[in-house]
Amino acid sequence: MKWWSSAEVQAEFGQRLQITYGDEYYWNTANAEAFAQLPWDSDDKEVILEQLEWTLEAPRALASYMVERELSDAYNLVVLGAKSASVRESLDDAQKSVKRETQRKLEEFGYIENGELVKEYEVPTVEKVREIIAKSKEAK
Repeated sequence: MKWWSSAEVQAEFGQRLQITYGDEYYWNTANAEAFAQLPWDSDDKEVILEQLEWTLEAPRALASYMVERELSDAYNLVVLGAKSASVRESLDDAQKSVKRETQRKLEEFGYIENGELVKEYEVPTVEKVREIIAKSKEAK
């Protein structure tokens, strides 16, 4: 993973992709250092790199992927009519699935044991994410 996500490899991959297949194949790597080396229009790159300074990943909680999945499934059931489901029914089912998966993850990672709280789960906040980012920048 370290090799593949390195600036050198990402920049080389993006350049080769564009050279081989043409300008339709711009590679938009998440590695800012590699992105700066890609053969994009300089004005576009400048704007995108400036915006990256303001980008922050939304904090993730245990089993948060289930919220996204279940909401999407509930939406599809109601709107696309896969079955005659009501909004309330679909959201109730989604809530049960999310709760079950969250419980499972809390147990898997040692926050709950035999239904009892073992240690407090700290819900990530933007401030916590910023603190982690600052520490990682200091370590470099």
